[in-house]
Amino acid sequence: MSLPGEQFRLTANGKVYAVVDLSLSGLALRILGVDERVLFPVGVRLEGHLNLNRRKYRVELTVKNLRGDQVGCELVRIDAELHDALEHWLSPSNLGKSLRPLPMPMGFGGARSEWIWFHGRSGTELLAQVSGSEGALTLERLLLVFTGTQFVEWSLPHQIISGEVRQVDAFGPMGGIFRVEPEWFHADAVLDPAKLALAETLVMSSTLPEAWKDWVSDCRKRSNHGS
Repeated sequence: MSLPGEQFRLTANGKVYAVVDLSLSGLALRILGVDERVLFPVGVRLEGHLNLNRRKYRVELTVKNLRGDQVGCELVRIDAELHDALEHWLSPSNLGKSLRPLPMPMGFGGARSEWIWFHGRSGTELLAQVSGSEGALTLERLLLVFTGTQFVEWSLPHQIISGEVRQVDAFGPMGGIFRVEPEWFHADAVLDPAKLALAETLVMSSTLPEAWKDWVSDCRKRSNHGS
């Protein structure tokens, strides 16, 4: 899922594509069907306009890979204006502020606990596992995915892990909808302090409940990885 603030208009056909996994060096375009793959052979150069929060930037892309409903592209010749705009757009504090609650897709939760989903821009997703009744919820786990490729997970009793997200190349009925498959998540052998620092900034900058932010801080203090 992509927020309307991230779009790419392809000059060749005038079509507008949702942008996902935006970074300082590249992005992925979400295509509408497998038949559109023929428009994006690996190595082809694309020209168009990148729309960031209603501001347009002329960009050139090189197609690097095709994965499911996504076309991975490298940004070519990034000028100073675009670089500054991307740095601001992708700053951890701004990504944290972009997180908003959305209805949870089918297939999550159970009798003992449930999941709450927060969606942000540029591959930022947060899942909170809670238990208890409304008004007295107990936070058990937070899973934060950022840039669509990295994650940090906090869980009881005060455990923290980091790692990478590697999605399969599959085009199916769930294409374009955020979902979680356990085999996509590959934990680092040792907690990555850079990923943790970025994740903590995202959480602390968000509109999540203050009690959840305190829980994240407490996890770090009580874990073996705390400083």
